[in-house]
Amino acid sequence: MYALKAQQNFSLLTPFFLFFGSFVAYNFLRIAPTYKSSTPSKSAKLFLKYKYFYFLPLIVSFALTGLEVYRTERYWPLILSFLIVGLYEYKNLNLGLRKIPILKTFVVSLVWANLCTALFPQIDWVHYIECFVFIFLLTLIFDYKDKDQDEKDNILTIARLLPEKYFLPFISISYTLFCAYLAHQFQEYSFFGSVIVVYYVLYNNRIKNTSLHLLIDGLIMLRSLLYFCQH
Repeated sequence: MYALKAQQNFSLLTPFFLFFGSFVAYNFLRIAPTYKSSTPSKSAKLFLKYKYFYFLPLIVSFALTGLEVYRTERYWPLILSFLIVGLYEYKNLNLGLRKIPILKTFVVSLVWANLCTALFPQIDWVHYIECFVFIFLLTLIFDYKDKDQDEKDNILTIARLLPEKYFLPFISISYTLFCAYLAHQFQEYSFFGSVIVVYYVLYNNRIKNTSLHLLIDGLIMLRSLLYFCQH
């Protein structure tokens, strides 16, 4: 989508890499650490058992993306992103970036913005910032729904810092204004309907984790599909 918006050459390597990178990172960071506990979950055992099937596509896509980056000479976004990911939960030096108060949401948004918009031959900072804000808002929603787990892990996020009576109006209004900006600036009128999805997720206390990921992560794919259909 950002390649089309910025009128850059589009490569399937980057979304391929993003998909497998996100998939492996989520499983590794959230499931694998429980494997050493006295009662490891079935998901943790399954991940460790088939870990090579997780990492093999990631390694292949990383190599292909690296070749693409070498061709376009856009080294810094990939290097910076992998440095951040490597330090995201680095326990050997007690230097996990996600443990630094408030930083978690910014780190996730920065990596996504780097990989989605900064690997093109020419970077467009308007699209870079817009991508950063989009992922930032979606991550805030995840943080709100995941605040109990973050409290157990001793991770201070914006969702934990702000009282619920302030956070819900803040994220609701912010996302609505962002969608209005997309409609006005980039004619993404149909995506404004995603506001309904976000409100449903935020104000539904009974939503399950699987549904949460399908709905919120699905907005990333939905936005791209709608943009392609409109243009």
